[in-house]
Amino acid sequence: MTLASWATFALFFSMLAGLLLFHHHQLPVVVGGFSIIAIMFAAVNGAGGLVSHFSEWHRFHLLYNLAFLLPGFSLVAYYFEDSGASHGMAKLLKTDAMILWSVFALSTILDNIAACMIGGTILIAVYGRKNVPFSMLVGVICASNLGGAGSPVGDTTTVMMFVSQDPKISVFEIFSAMFAAIPAQILICLWAARHGHHTLRHLAAVKINPKAVETYDDRHLGEDDARALDEGAHRKTVRLSMMLTLLAIPGLIVGNLFDQPAAGLWAGLIIGMILGRTKFERAAVTSAVPNTLFLLLLVAAAEMLPLQEARPYLDLMDRDVIAILMGHLSAWFDNIPLTAVCLSLKGFDWGLLAYCVGYGGSAMWFGSSAGVALGVLFKEVYETRRWGVPFLAVTLTYWAGAIAYFVTFSVLLPWAGLN
Repeated sequence: MTLASWATFALFFSMLAGLLLFHHHQLPVVVGGFSIIAIMFAAVNGAGGLVSHFSEWHRFHLLYNLAFLLPGFSLVAYYFEDSGASHGMAKLLKTDAMILWSVFALSTILDNIAACMIGGTILIAVYGRKNVPFSMLVGVICASNLGGAGSPVGDTTTVMMFVSQDPKISVFEIFSAMFAAIPAQILICLWAARHGHHTLRHLAAVKINPKAVETYDDRHLGEDDARALDEGAHRKTVRLSMMLTLLAIPGLIVGNLFDQPAAGLWAGLIIGMILGRTKFERAAVTSAVPNTLFLLLLVAAAEMLPLQEARPYLDLMDRDVIAILMGHLSAWFDNIPLTAVCLSLKGFDWGLLAYCVGYGGSAMWFGSSAGVALGVLFKEVYETRRWGVPFLAVTLTYWAGAIAYFVTFSVLLPWAGLN
């Protein structure tokens, strides 16, 4: 690797360190980091090389989809919450584990960002906007990434594998990631649910005055939570006209089939708004703009890393070891270029790789697009100091899932004569 390559990696790590230390100024940090890396890239490859780099179809396709998906998901989450659907689901999902498993299930058919945002609105209906346990926020991020890891349409990385022609990867190979994802999901549910917070449903059950401001378990029940409790107690129906905007979901699924998820999402959303005569909520879109710009610049900076130069060193390593390593790296690097490198190397157990790159990024808020997206609803997600214990919990469950995968395919199935 050249000196310029090492310098680029150093700058990228410096940007990540800045995000860890100055999370309240995340956008200026990532703008500064991206600008310096882009200048260095242009100095080595020329301004034309920089333009050509981002004009390549797979990079342009990734960035423009991200640019439209995050505002679209923000709008879908707004309509989902305002329609009363989140309150309806909150009444059906009796436990925290049920909430997390519903997010897991949604992520197998939707993009993991959409599943995460819907999970966030359900948490608001259950706990109130300012009283959601942080462990449950992490749990929703994990569940959305785990559900998507074993689905060919559940995550950008698995879509990349599914549409790959060389190597050709079958749906069943991707689906095998579930042998790791399900054990990890069970463990993350057990961890996330041990928080001791009272839900708004619990407060209503013990007849707390919803107009009062109370304290439970040394936690403040704010006025917005009291209003949510009152609203949840009195709302009997779902606004069906507003629910038509959820045509964005089948639109997303169809869009994924044609490798155009953003176009599908917005097409379904616009059709739903027209049919339901629903007002366009501009504030829900504009609120997502800073997070969208942050994610775009972070991914774009990662796309300029000279990862291909590491290929000669990776060729010397066992593919399973590389897969596990890529999962850990995806907490700090964008998992899209990491997956691209693995596809170029070939020879992987693709189910294991799908699990690793899909779930490993959950250990840090900027490690997955789902984590960045959830910050649109909950700003505390970006508070890095809160991620010490979650980082350890996610890492341990990550390894537990990987071990379960190895035991299944290296011990149990051979013993049963099925492998």
